[in-house]
Amino acid sequence: MKGNMEERAERLALYILENRATVRAAAQKFGISKSSVHKDLAERLPTFNRTLYLQVKEVLEFGFGDRGMKNYQTVRESKYAEETVLVPSKYMDKPKFTIGLGDSFVGGVQMCF
Repeated sequence: MKGNMEERAERLALYILENRATVRAAAQKFGISKSSVHKDLAERLPTFNRTLYLQVKEVLEFGFGDRGMKNYQTVRESKYAEETVLVPSKYMDKPKFTIGLGDSFVGGVQMCF
């Protein structure tokens, strides 16, 4: 997909937001390299659509799986959204407290405080 780079960057961003897709999945869908996706989203998109860039950045920073993204959205829409911070378990290093490893560990996300 060659042509207007701004349009491509915007289409990539919308695809990632709507499908909670990874950079790899977006690259496959649009027939471009992962580095092109990164360049479009990290360098081009912020210059003309900062709001969309911040939304995509939030999705890509976490790297949640499908179930993790679903739970992330559920918590964000709940009454606990202000009090909760969700972090992919791969980024946690010895939290002080966690909520039931068996029950709340869902899709690579664990609530801790």
